[in-house]
Amino acid sequence: MAPPITRPITCPALIGRAPYLEAVTAQLRRASEGAGHTLLVSGEAGIGKSRVLAEVEAEANRRGVACLAGNAYEADHDVPFAPLTDLLRGVLSGCSADDLERLLSLPSGRYLPELLPALAPRVPGFSPDADDPDQRKQRLHAMLDEMLLGAAVGSPALIAIEDVHWADETSLDYLLHLARRGAQRPVLLVLTYRSDEVHPILRHFLASLDRERLATEARLSPLDRAEVGDMLRAIFGLTRPPRADLVAALYELTEGNPFFIEEVLHILVAGGDIFFADGRWDRKPLDEIQIPRSVHDTVQRRALGLSADAARVLNLAAVLGRRFDFALLREVSGCDEAPLLDLLKELIAAQLLVEESDERYGFRHALTRQAVYAELLARERRLLHRGVAETVERLAGRHPAPRCLSWRITTSPQVSGRRRRCIPSSSAIGRLRSSRPAPPSSTSRVRSMPPSGRAPRRRWACCARAARPTRR
Repeated sequence: MAPPITRPITCPALIGRAPYLEAVTAQLRRASEGAGHTLLVSGEAGIGKSRVLAEVEAEANRRGVACLAGNAYEADHDVPFAPLTDLLRGVLSGCSADDLERLLSLPSGRYLPELLPALAPRVPGFSPDADDPDQRKQRLHAMLDEMLLGAAVGSPALIAIEDVHWADETSLDYLLHLARRGAQRPVLLVLTYRSDEVHPILRHFLASLDRERLATEARLSPLDRAEVGDMLRAIFGLTRPPRADLVAALYELTEGNPFFIEEVLHILVAGGDIFFADGRWDRKPLDEIQIPRSVHDTVQRRALGLSADAARVLNLAAVLGRRFDFALLREVSGCDEAPLLDLLKELIAAQLLVEESDERYGFRHALTRQAVYAELLARERRLLHRGVAETVERLAGRHPAPRCLSWRITTSPQVSGRRRRCIPSSSAIGRLRSSRPAPPSSTSRVRSMPPSGRAPRRRWACCARAARPTRR
């Protein structure tokens, strides 16, 4: 029986990030010696940017470096100076009454209430100035410089702001100014952002840093299969390697994203699907896995603004698999090439799909596809699967299939009422439609059809089956 109350699962160790930490520590050491710099930490959501930053802050504390930290939040993405206001709140929360009075008495301190209105009663005669926007900008920049760079007078400082992909233009404008000024001080400015959520304003900010050679970047990559195994050992306190099939299944589903690994493990442990027996963690045979709420919520929010046609194409893509060929999607959807490209652009802009080549597309993440597929009604799934199977069979009938093509057998209940039959895979259709060989399908196992046209007696992958995580 699953426990009625469960706790989040977190990895007690930082796995697979040692090279990044060594590089960041070197930057921190140089900043302590007076060579200020800006460090960007980027990667997809859940890849471990916050965890790396926490380790950097811990190292800074061990070195006696002052740490100032703030966050940009999605709800405040259009609020001027929001992440810097958050940083100032953190700075002032640790101040004594005397220290606060000293800050407010500084030349620029009297302007603090412009960003923190709660301080207005402490500044006699304060009233928000309605002067020229450029003058206000210069005034606030001067105030922030005094508050933030003042921390680096006589001693080094670490200034960290997370999730700047949610920062507004005025905040990014100041951060560029701070990167320039900080290069002449013992300051390490660390900014994190999601590499899959780069909008035009952020792109311009990043390009400005590049042009002026103000920053270096640590791009966090997913964990490999061995590191996923190391993460399981750390989470469950194992003294020997975990089962290879468990590591393989978890890696295939999460694609090495540390946050997704923790979320999926939480679901499996809460449901009793992973359990401790005979001195090791084991698992039951699994048929389906519940999509983590965080993933489901993200996908739903991204799909809310889609047009009806784009939503339909998204559902078809979920049936086709984790990756799919443009030619097959065009045939299944019935769309002409140009309109379908527009719909794919809409889905890519919504961060649901990615373009892998001119002929191949895929879901941004395996769990993204699972979340979309889970929203389909059972009857809807059956209808879509049948449509895909019939389309592929029709295409196969138009083209004599060369022996090199990959084939699959439809045996799925989603194609009810039809006899077993051989139909070409998605990658085979790509080769029928193009002279270039298509990349192999990664959504199921594919075998070669014998010259006789009869299926061998081995187990064949099913083209039209309902897609599920691999379970053994």
